[in-house]
Amino acid sequence: AKTDGDYYLHLEDDIICKDEFDIKIADLIENIEWKIIRFSTLGFIGLLFRKEDLISVADYFDSRYAESPVDWLIQDWSRDIKFLNVSLFQHI
Repeated sequence: AKTDGDYYLHLEDDIICKDEFDIKIADLIENIEWKIIRFSTLGFIGLLFRKEDLISVADYFDSRYAESPVDWLIQDWSRDIKFLNVSLFQHI
């Protein structure tokens, strides 16, 4: 049976995850108000979106991708990005 998730976490294939990153993320999404959460200090790595926001984000990128890099566009799309003090993902 196919199941859909409630969230989309953008990662790349060349990262190292911190121990228990999944537990830390699950705890955080339940305990703070957020639109996007950034779990890394680098560009577009470690961004968490709600499923219901993905079409809006994709449409925004599609209409403006020639103007700016995606990591800049995401900041324009949502000024309500939550940043963590500690990165859960490290680019290698």
